[in-house]
Amino acid sequence: MFVEALETVGGYVRPIFTIARRYNTSDIAPGSATMFFINEDGWALTTRHIAKMIREASALDTNYTAFRKDRDAISPDANYDDELKLLETKYRLSEKKVAQMKVSFFDCVDRINGFEVKISGKYDLAAIHLTGYSSILYQGHAVFSDTPEDINPGKFLCRVGYPFAEFQNYEYDPETDDIKWSNKGHRFSSRFPAEAMMTRLSAGAEGINGIELNAQAMLGLNGSPLFDEKGLVYGMQTGGNKSRLTLCLHGAIIRDFLEKEHIPYYVSNRKDIAASEPVKRNSIPMGTVIKSIKK
Repeated sequence: MFVEALETVGGYVRPIFTIARRYNTSDIAPGSATMFFINEDGWALTTRHIAKMIREASALDTNYTAFRKDRDAISPDANYDDELKLLETKYRLSEKKVAQMKVSFFDCVDRINGFEVKISGKYDLAAIHLTGYSSILYQGHAVFSDTPEDINPGKFLCRVGYPFAEFQNYEYDPETDDIKWSNKGHRFSSRFPAEAMMTRLSAGAEGINGIELNAQAMLGLNGSPLFDEKGLVYGMQTGGNKSRLTLCLHGAIIRDFLEKEHIPYYVSNRKDIAASEPVKRNSIPMGTVIKSIKK
């Protein structure tokens, strides 16, 4: 049912790889999350908690770099253990806490010199803008359904993402006391599709905001698009509920967020967007008339 759609959607879905370690250990824990691109300008969507983790990684790296510098500057005449404890307190380091985390936006663009993050204040949603590249490596972009409210219980939908951290291209360097990406080991992880039946819609004070699926939530699929057999996107997986069923953020909420943030995106068969040129049919594999929101 989803074979052709997976080929289309898989072109713009990418993993977010992480490596992390706790203080005073060389053991590295790999992690994987998902994001998907919504236009040709390097804008992608993921969940708010994943975006905050990316921000935290940068802060952790800055903090640990400063700690190493001060630790290496401890005077030979000082009591090393006492000075080290003072620095651990200053930089809030303990063996129970993650001291370092590094992030890789794998196979997205040819190079990155920075990124911008916009986070929703209400929902588990964020937009990431990669910058400093000269060419993109992903293919295509999400196309949202213009009538996401038309989905009803009983409809089968699919998600695809990267829930498994299978990559091995990382190492700990004892000389620099640092974790880093390396050229050793494979760099890839498997793309994983997961289909499920829609069971219910969820709502808040402002109306419908979520879609429930009758499948156990796989956390590594958070940030993955929810799409139909044509490849049209209806939402994004954000996690699970108390019953451990999968929850997805409704497409209408996502589109409202993008419009408020003035981020271009694409919808199917939309007629009411002024001052916008239609994308050529042959540039969208689904063959629908697409128009974009203009910045």
